[in-house]
Formats: sequence, structure tokens, C-alpha cells
Amino acid sequence: MDNVYSRIKRRYENLKAERAMFDPIYDLCARFILGRSDYMTRCLTKDSLMPPEIYDETGITANREMAAAFVGAEWPSGGKTFMFQNPFDPYEEDETEEERDFFTRISKKVGDVLDHEDVNFSTIYEEHHQERGALGISCIFSEETGNIFQPIRLLLVHARDFWFEVDKFGKPHILYIRRDLNLLEMMDEYGAEVLDEAELKDVYEHSSWNKRHEIIIAI
Repeated sequence: MDNVYSRIKRRYENLKAERAMFDPIYDLCARFILGRSDYMTRCLTKDSLMPPEIYDETGITANREMAAAFVGAEWPSGGKTFMFQNPFDPYEEDETEEERDFFTRISKKVGDVLDHEDVNFSTIYEEHHQERGALGISCIFSEETGNIFQPIRLLLVHARDFWFEVDKFGKPHILYIRRDLNLLEMMDEYGAEVLDEAELKDVYEHSSWNKRHEIIIAI
């Protein structure tokens, strides 16, 4: 198992180093189109090309309008603009009425879940489009909650916090997501077994629960 962890960490560090040279360019795009400064590098250096002020917000305004238009077209007032269907199979006959009813019910249930106020889909989806418009990449991460009334949780993973390997066809193959969690968040998310005895002792004796750690999720 240690070999698996070491291999994942090594691949992540390699991808991180490869993209680092492009991060200042992403920062410029984020500054003039997304309206955010130090978006990728999270720090200014004396050699930074980042302007202290912006005197023309044309790109920022256009990007926001584009994102809002996408959300309005694809999710109009919670309207369901998608439908699950039986996978296409040239050797299968047309789907039956029973199959159509099944996928219609599933589509409605998924739409109702995404419309739940705690899922926050429309807000995340709009910010996702803003980031895609400015940087060309963005990521929405979903995970199960175990709550029957809110079965999924959505998390917008910003471009600075994910990397991906591609296969020989150029398709994303392995996704690496970086999250910064404190010790109590780690325990709540992944269980106390992820912490060693010394860390647990430190939490309870010195109240170091706010100490943050970099967590890498490989998918």
C-alpha cells in the first residue's frame, strides 16, 4: 500500500511542477477575465506581471454574462433540460414504455436533488462556467452524503487545486484534487484512523485542530 501512496504522490508532484511554469499566465487571465488576483500562485512576487488595478472590465463583464447565459439556458428556473436514456445499442430493440418511464422518474429525481437548496447547484454551476470562460478548465466534485434528503454534496474545485493525467488518446485518465483540511475536518471526513497517535494526542492536548494539512484525492 505504501508503494501505491508513493506512486500517487510522485505523479502529483510531477504534474504540479509541470504546470507551475504556466501558473503566472493563468493568473493574468484570471485577473483580466475572472476579476481575481493571484488566483493560481496565491502570492505576489517582485517580478509579478500582475497590474495593481484594472481600468477596463470588459472581459470580466463579458465572462460573467456568458456564465449567466449558460446557466439560464441549461437550468432555466430549475427547469430540467436533461433526460437520462437507455445506452444506445444497435442490436437492441427500441426501449419499452416501462424503460422510458423508469428513466423519466430517475431524471426527475436527479433534478429534484440538484434543486435542493443545500446542494447549491446553480451557484456552483455559474462559477464553474466563469472559471471555464477565463481559464478554459474547471471541475465540479460530487460525493455522497448518506443523507436520503440530500444524497450528494457538490464542491467547486478551482483550477489551482486539480491536475489530471491523460491517456494515450489525450483523454483525462487520473484526476488529482487538492484539499486543505484541518485535523478535525480530516477526522470527520475520513475517520480518526487517518491520523497517527501523535497527531491525535496533539489535537486533544494542545487544541491544534485548526492546523491545516494538504490532502490529495486521486480518482
